[in-house]
Amino acid sequence: MTQKIKSINEALDVAISLKDKEPRELHEAMRYSLLRGGKRVCPFFCIASCELVGGTESMAMPAACAIEMIHDAALIQDDLPCMDNAHLRRGKPINHKAIGEALSCSCVNYTTQYIGFQSKPAKHTKTKRKH
Repeated sequence: MTQKIKSINEALDVAISLKDKEPRELHEAMRYSLLRGGKRVCPFFCIASCELVGGTESMAMPAACAIEMIHDAALIQDDLPCMDNAHLRRGKPINHKAIGEALSCSCVNYTTQYIGFQSKPAKHTKTKRKH
């Protein structure tokens, strides 16, 4: 499990790298909350489910990253002052405290759109089902 979570973290880092990414401010905001840790339960189960039916980690990783990004966007939105007005997450200031409310709201919207633009249609591959 530890190795899969490490792989997920590495894939997320690559997915939202800052290299040649604009608007840079939004990518930095996405990275601030997404890369500061977490259990990664949902992406872990996404990969495990794919492997259960004969797929591979690399086949499931784009979907696993998208799931984690959506989850993170929901947490950013939930932490806003108009919602539960949280101040800390994982011991650090949450997005709207660190980067401001307006950029946090933009980050949520941009993250969900970014996932759509980064996604590629899945190739339909036949896998041997494990029993």
